[in-house]
Order: sequence, then C-alpha cells, then structure tokens
Amino acid sequence: NVVLIKGTKVNSIALSSVYPNPARHLLNVVLAAPASDKVSLIVTDLAGKVIIEKVYQLINGDNKLVLNVADLLSGTYMVKAVCNNGCETAVSKFVKQ
Repeated sequence: NVVLIKGTKVNSIALSSVYPNPARHLLNVVLAAPASDKVSLIVTDLAGKVIIEKVYQLINGDNKLVLNVADLLSGTYMVKAVCNNGCETAVSKFVKQ
C-alpha cells in the first residue's frame, strides 16, 4: 500500500528555545525560520516598553542568536521576534538575574 503523508512547511518564525533562563549576561535565542530574511529581536518589560531592539540576518532553518542582557535590571522580560517579510511574530518570556 502507498501512503501519502503531507508535511507542512514552516511559514512563520518560531522561538524554539530561549536559554539560559534565568539569564545573567547573555541570552541565547534559537529561531526556526521559513526562509532567509532579516528579523528584529525586541526585548520589552512587562509593561511593553522596548528595552533592546536588534536586527539579525536569518538563514532558512534553525538560527542561534545571542543577546547581551548584562545591562538589564533584574526582573521578567519578553523577547519578541518580528521578521521583515510580514511573517507571524514569536514571543517568549525570560528572567534576568
């Protein structure tokens, strides 16, 4: 018997991993990207105030991005990835020690 299995291509960026959590100096963000594109990583406090915004060039597949969070005050923050071609955004929470 022949069985057809349909897989779906990734059509939006996904935050695969954010570590270490809690972070002290550097925060590693692993993003799965559907295509090569630029992405903005935005760190906000819980009130929504933008604290850090950096632009990275992604490749198709998994990408490991590193954010320097050493200057942040201790607390809880959100990291959001927004790609330039209009794909969906991905959000995750992390704690700064």
